[in-house]
Amino acid sequence: MQNALAEIIKNGDLSRYLKKTKKSYHQRRDYLDALLKKHLGNDITYAVPDGGMAIWIKINPMFSVIKLKSVPQLHIKRIHEQENAFRFGFASMNEKELEEAVLCLREVLRF
Repeated sequence: MQNALAEIIKNGDLSRYLKKTKKSYHQRRDYLDALLKKHLGNDITYAVPDGGMAIWIKINPMFSVIKLKSVPQLHIKRIHEQENAFRFGFASMNEKELEEAVLCLREVLRF
């Protein structure tokens, strides 16, 4: 197993794979950023990370992050009650799923 991994690294296959994957994750992150600005710009704040596969989103104080945890479509696992924030993981989602999640989030925050 170690020899196979060493060969993948030596041939540059791992480097090419990581470059392709990084580009894909950055595209998802940027798409999510555009969706959040378009649909929730006045209700949330966040910083687009340079790396990673999630964005911590802080919700307007008039809404409670705890309410989001009870919405099964959002699959929210990590919240920070004191900051009224939650972690939005985007790595495993395609564009359609990202859009659905943001629109669902908008609906929950508007009611």
